[in-house]
Amino acid sequence: MEVKYDIIRPNLYIEGNNISFSTDTSNIIRVARSIEEIVGKHIDELKVTETDLETIRTGKGKSNKKPDVPLREYLNALEERNYMDDTRRLVTNNYAELFGMGYLVDASTLMNFREVKNWLSLQKDLANPDKMFDEFEEDSAIFKLDRLKTLEQMNRLNDELNSQIPDNYAGLFITYGISTAKYCPPKSNGVGQISFSKLKAKDETQINNAKSELVEMLKGVDGPCLSLDASQLIRQVLRAYDDASDLIQKYGDVLKDPNWKSRFFKFDP
Repeated sequence: MEVKYDIIRPNLYIEGNNISFSTDTSNIIRVARSIEEIVGKHIDELKVTETDLETIRTGKGKSNKKPDVPLREYLNALEERNYMDDTRRLVTNNYAELFGMGYLVDASTLMNFREVKNWLSLQKDLANPDKMFDEFEEDSAIFKLDRLKTLEQMNRLNDELNSQIPDNYAGLFITYGISTAKYCPPKSNGVGQISFSKLKAKDETQINNAKSELVEMLKGVDGPCLSLDASQLIRQVLRAYDDASDLIQKYGDVLKDPNWKSRFFKFDP
C-alpha cells in the first residue's frame, strides 16, 4: 500500500489522519497547549494517565493506564518540575527503559481503549457475520458456533458499547529525537504526532476541521527537518512501549544481556 505524504514544511507533514511535527525543546509545552486547545474544540479533551502525572511529580506512579487526567494539568506539572531542562528525562518504565524508549506526552481523548477495540472488532464482524463464522469454524476442528445465538449476543454487546463510544478519537504523542547537522554536535529536539480516527461519526468533518486548524498553528512552529520515517517510527515506539513488558518476560535473557552469547558455556573448571 502506497503511503502519501502532504509535506507542509520541512518539520511538518500529514500522512493520512496523522500529523507529524518537530519543534525545539523550549517550545514543546507551548505547542502542546495549543494542540490541546484545538483538539478540545473540535474532538474532545485530551487526557493522560494518573500514572504519568505522578511520575512527573514524584518519580513514581501508580499502575493506572486509564487516561483520566486533563493534559493541561500534566503540562503544568512538567513546567513546575522544570522537567524540560534535562532532555534525558522521559516518562518510561523498567521494561521500556531497557530499549531507551520513553515519552514526554502520551495523551488521548479515549477513556477505555479496550472497549473501543472490542467495538471496532464487532463492527467488522457484524458487517459480514457469516464470513466471521466461516473463518472461526475453519480454524477449529472441534468447535462449531450456534450462529443465531452468537449473533444475538454480538448485537447485544454492540448495543451496550455504542453508548460509550465517541464520534471520533484523537491522540498526541511527543518524545525526543536526535538531530544532526554538519559542523554541529547532535541535539535533542521534540518530535510529535497528532493522530485521528473516525469512530461513530458519519463523516470526517470534525477531524478535517481539527487538522486544518492544527496545521495552520504548526506552520508557525520551527523545528529540524523531519524524515519520512518519523511518522512510522513514532507508531512503532508506541507499540513497542506497550509490548515491552511482554518482550522482556518472553525474551529477557537475550534482550537484557548484550553478552548473552557467552552464557551458552561454563567457565573451564
